Amino acid sequence: SPPEMEDLTVVGLVFFELFFPELERWPRGGEELFVPSIPVGLGGALNSASVAKALGAKVKLCAPRGAEIGRAHV
Repeated sequence: SPPEMEDLTVVGLVFFELFFPELERWPRGGEELFVPSIPVGLGGALNSASVAKALGAKVKLCAPRGAEIGRAHV
């Protein structure tokens, strides 16, 4: 039997995104301010693929992967 086809193939870059929390104030020169956490997420072509999948489409994502920190999440 023929292989199952996708409804959509999304081709593009996937981005590893950092969301920095709001600070009460900007640090002064040479000062470090610490936050309890920095949320992360994935974006770019993954957004389109995720929405299409949520709407019921059979989706394939084609994106290059490197050796950087985000690779473990894609």
